[in-house]
Amino acid sequence: MQKLIKTFSLHGKTLSTCESFTGGLFASKICGIPGASQVYLGSIVAYSVSAKLDLVHIDPKLIQQYGTISPQVVSQMAEKTRLLFKTDYAIAFSGNAGPEAQEGKAVGLWFGAISTASQTIVFGGISNLSRNDLREDAIETGCKNLLELFRNTQG
Repeated sequence: MQKLIKTFSLHGKTLSTCESFTGGLFASKICGIPGASQVYLGSIVAYSVSAKLDLVHIDPKLIQQYGTISPQVVSQMAEKTRLLFKTDYAIAFSGNAGPEAQEGKAVGLWFGAISTASQTIVFGGISNLSRNDLREDAIETGCKNLLELFRNTQG
């Protein structure tokens, strides 16, 4: 995370987050690092369906068709968050950390998305990690993907 803050700060890039199953963990981790305020503008923790609809303005048809734990919904979470905060990048997370299946989706399934003005990428995984380890793994994967996307788009 320090590398992310340093890189974004050096290049004048900004970041916002929208978190569901990670419950603000990404926001908490990034805010614990000196210099975060230069790049990090804020987060929405949209844990419930109603929060996704009312705060993030996710299309209810997407949720009805694909469920909240889906590439389609997490993509829109990232895109809407980037627009709400007016940041260069936004990252979003949605998943099922257990203890039981949700929306017919297995425990351990999660998706993340990163949105920029020109593209949105989706990533994710499924694992049998514990609830908190799964959340940590998603955050770490998201941070790596943010740095990789930045490097790949900076020419």
